[in-house]
This record gives sequence, C-alpha cells and structure tokens, in this order.
Amino acid sequence: MIERTMRAIRVVLALACFASSTWAQTPRSKSADADVDAHLRAALDVPVQRASLQNGLRVVMSVSRATSTASVCAVYQAGVRDEASHEAGYAHLLEQVMRRPELLERPLRQRGGTTSSRTENDFTAFCTTVPAGELSFAIWMEAQRLLPSLVDRDAVRRARPRAAVTWRQSADGTARRAGRRRLLELTLQGYRRTEPDPAAAVAAVSDQEVEQLRSFFQSHYRPDRMVLSIAGDFDTDTAMQWARTYLEPMAAAGVAASYVPPPVVRPTSERYLSFELDEGTTPSLFVGYSGPEVGSREYRALTLIAEVLGGGVGSRLYTEMVERLPLATEVRAWTSQDQGPAVLGIELVPSHGVATETLEKGLRAQVGRLGYAGPTDAELVAARRRVGMRLLKSLQPNQSRALVLGRHELLGGDVRQLGREFDAYASVTRVEARDAMRKWVWRSPRATVCGYPAGWHQIGGTGQPMQRYHIVNSGENLTVIASRYGVTLEALVSENKLRKNQPIYPGDKLKLPAGARKPKAGPAKPTSKPAAAPAQPAQKAAPKKPTSKPAAASEQPTHKSASASGRSSKPRGSIKGSTANSPQGKARAPEPKQPRVHVVREHQTLSGIAKLYGVSLDALLRQNGLSKRRPIRPGQRLVIPEAAKKP
Repeated sequence: MIERTMRAIRVVLALACFASSTWAQTPRSKSADADVDAHLRAALDVPVQRASLQNGLRVVMSVSRATSTASVCAVYQAGVRDEASHEAGYAHLLEQVMRRPELLERPLRQRGGTTSSRTENDFTAFCTTVPAGELSFAIWMEAQRLLPSLVDRDAVRRARPRAAVTWRQSADGTARRAGRRRLLELTLQGYRRTEPDPAAAVAAVSDQEVEQLRSFFQSHYRPDRMVLSIAGDFDTDTAMQWARTYLEPMAAAGVAASYVPPPVVRPTSERYLSFELDEGTTPSLFVGYSGPEVGSREYRALTLIAEVLGGGVGSRLYTEMVERLPLATEVRAWTSQDQGPAVLGIELVPSHGVATETLEKGLRAQVGRLGYAGPTDAELVAARRRVGMRLLKSLQPNQSRALVLGRHELLGGDVRQLGREFDAYASVTRVEARDAMRKWVWRSPRATVCGYPAGWHQIGGTGQPMQRYHIVNSGENLTVIASRYGVTLEALVSENKLRKNQPIYPGDKLKLPAGARKPKAGPAKPTSKPAAAPAQPAQKAAPKKPTSKPAAASEQPTHKSASASGRSSKPRGSIKGSTANSPQGKARAPEPKQPRVHVVREHQTLSGIAKLYGVSLDALLRQNGLSKRRPIRPGQRLVIPEAAKKP
C-alpha cells in the first residue's frame, strides 16, 4: 500500500504543470486528465485505523514505513473561542502549562525527539516526533498532560511569560501573520471574539486565578474531548496497548464544556483598519470577504475561486497585477479553515511606488470580471488539482499527517471522509463556482486591512505619510468627522475631492488629511442636527426667503434628521440669525421639508429604486452625487428627489 501511494505521489508531482497558465491553454485529452485525477485520488486514500477507549478518547492510526520515526498528536477540542470574556488568555496559557518543559521536554530531547504545540480558534494540539522505538514514551507524555495537578501556581507563573512571547511570535511574527489575524478579526467582527492584545491578556492572568484556570482545564482538556493521532513506522496493536495502559485510566472529572456558536453577523458595509508593521519596509494590503460555513459545498466552491484568483503563478491576480501591469510583487488568496463562517482573504504587496489605493482598484476590477463571467473550465480543473496537491503535501511528513488526521477526526467526526475531499471539490460545477463568487465576493461588502512599516514617510525619501481612512457611521457628517480627528472641514473635503453640498452615507470610506490625530475614545455619537452656519445679525428689513443652497459644507446631513436646505432641525424660534429672534419675528420663514431617505436593501439597483419612487434615474443620481458605474450597497442611504411619489 505504501509503495502504491509513493508511486502515485511521484506521478502527480511529475504532472504538476497543471498549475501554470500554459497548461490551462494546452489541449489535453480527457484520458490524460482522468489519469491525473485518478492518481490524486489514490494518493489521498490514506490507510487509517480508528479505535476508542472506555473514557471516550478516540485513537487514529496511520502506518507509513517511509521513515523510521513515529509522530503522536494530541488534539483537544478547546481553543480561543471557548474562552468567556473573563477567561481571556486561558487557552494560550494552558498550552504552555501543559508542555511542562522541566518534566517532559528535557527527557524527550535525550531520546532524540522533538515536540511542538499550537492553540487555534477551535482546537489545541500537542505534537511529538520520536524514533520508532520511543513511541511508548511519546504516548506516556500525553497522559501526563491530563493530570489535574498539572495546573498549580508555580506552573502558571513559569508559563506566563512563555505564553505571551510565543503568542506574539506565532500571531504577529511576520507581516503576513499579523495582517491575516487582523483581517479575520475585522471580517468576522461580532462573531469572532477578539482581544485588543491577546499577549497582554495572557500576561494579565494573575496567580489568584489558578482555581478558575484549573476549572477551565478540567472542563475542556479531557479524554472525551481529545483525539490521539499516530502516524509513522509502528505496530498498531502495540500502540493501542500503550494507549490503554497510559491513557485509559485518565478518567474525565466534572462536566464537559459545551460550545454554543454565536449567531453569524454578516457585515452590511465596508470595514477598514490600518496598523503598523513590526518588520519590513513595504506596506501590505489584506482584503477579506465573509463566506459560507466551513465544510459546506459553497465553501468548496469559494475555495476554488480563491485558487483561481490568487493561487500562484497563472492565477488571474498574478497574471494581471504581477506580470502584465505590474502593480504588485506578491499576491495570495486563501480561505480560512476555522469552524463557523469562512473568510476569503486576498493579500497583495505593492510594487515600489504603487499606492495601496491603486492595488484596491486593480483588485476590484479583477473581482468584477470574475464575478460577471465566472471561471473557465480549465481554471476550475487547475484549481481543484492545486487544492488536492496542497492536501497531499500536508500528509507527507509524519507529524503533519498526524495533525491533519487528528483535526479531521475531532472536528469532522470521521477521518475517513478525508479521502473523499478531492471528489467533493471535483463535483463543484462552473455555475456553482460563479454563483459563489457573485454571492460572497462580488456583491458583498469587504473588510480591508493595510499594514504600513514603521516610519513609512521616511522610507525611500517618499515624504508620504501612512494613508489613514475613516468609514462613515450612521449619523455622522463631515463636521463631526473633521472634529473627531482634529482637522479642518476644508482639508477633509479637499482630501476626498468632495463638493461642499455632496452628502455622505454610512459605509463610505473617507481619506484623512495629513496631521489627523487619533480619534477620541469611543465612536462618534450620531448628531441630531448638522453644524449650523455662523449667526448673522438680525436685520430690520423683511426676512429673506430661504434658499435651498446650504451655507457651508458642515451643514450636509447624513441622515434624515437634518433639513433638506441645510438649516438646523431645531424648533421654531431657536434658529440663530433668523427673523424669529428679531423684533419683527412674527414673519417666520416656512419650515423646510425633511428629505425622504431610502435605505438600500439587498439586490436593489439604482434603476429599480428610481422606478419605485417614480423619479428619473438621472435625478436620483444627481441628488446623491452618484454615477451609473458606482455600485450601491445594502444599508446605504439615498436621498429621494422632492418630486417622488410614495412607494
């Protein structure tokens, strides 16, 4: 079986040219394509044995004689998502407590073994690789991690600094890791619990919380929430005997924790975040879209779309933005694997002198083209084979294979389904991929994260500071935003090339002028009225007729609580500078009508909204300062012209 698998791998690697665009354009026979798919299926058909112990622990074993080593991975159904708000940092801290370097890792090194651990959103894993003759010691190590006496004050005190440093190295160690973490948090905001600084949360766990930490350990790190995965050169009967000897006596104490996923909160407008990179001299752009549930058929279709967009050489973004233009030096696209709603992420590193805004425009153009026509059949075939090759590579080293098998058994329920993954991707049709692209990417609001190096304005003598943005919230106007960042209204309007009478809407992204300060703590409160014009002295003459032209840009409302003429929405008699405060205040100006506002719903278009209110499309565009090419988003507010009828 092993020889057949290795032979299939060699054949697949020899046919790896399918990943290039040249392959996609070269005519191939159906029999040749079928041979490649058959070899991939054979290579992914990994022999697996499953067993269970009396305490609920599951064991997964996969034998491979390629090397004289064996890898053991203990995968727990416990991660960051299981922490309550008052338990921030517990999962990362317990990872370091359970490693026990003074008791476990030192004798392991003497036996020639290595170990590693990782804490993710939905699982925690400890993986150990040893010579084939030391497998019993590796299994004994996993039994020691389950001892309740493991969590004491001294162990917590020693593990605390290691946990903080390890987390920073794993999550923010590189620009890509830092950007990906922030992108996932921003895209899934409201669903994924995030901490301002998880490393600081780990360091803040006090010695007085040992009892709470031990309770968290006993309810989450238990045999019935664990999978022991073994891969490499070993005898399955002997391995099961050691597992029963060391692990079966570890009975679970207390009540097992249960995870209830929060309701999915889909973004209704664009989100933006910028941060400073710890290393590197080039900015990076990260764009994310909220997707379907991980493991669903739509998720597989979206994974293929990610490969078509940014799956390396030959992908659309690489061909257009790296080779042809070129705007970027690196492009990548991926889909997240944590349980729950998926995220399709796109990463771009701009070429020298190219602004991130230019990258965004190029990305938007490629997304629009793919959303309109969908992928070609050749692109879809190449994409699913790249997915199969990536899965095949993850099964080659023993430790990686043990982790993949353990995670699939823990979260998927049956590791044998792993062999059917390629068929699941192969069954996705071109229409399904196009529909997934349209639903989750092309017509959906996105999250954008920009990472800039420290001292970006000094690098290369550009003299250009890091560009910052503000996403307009409901109830905000230009005056409120300018005041929040300590800039003048004229500078904000000039930076964004706006007209003084042009309205803004929730979800719009505004550039902040140079010198903008950090925003005040907390979001800007919605205002019930726009900023009033400077008071004019009362005149004895008859009052002038109200004009529809506003006096200043600060009077432009972003919601219907402000009047259409730009005047304050205060009651009569309270408007400064009006004849209501003069001795002849009996002749009051008529109260202007408030504009009618329409909130855009999903799948609505500008022409459909204009027809709904009985106005022309041109009038609707002029009223809102829009163009026919500018898309509208769900949640966006449109001012309806006065001649509109009731819908």
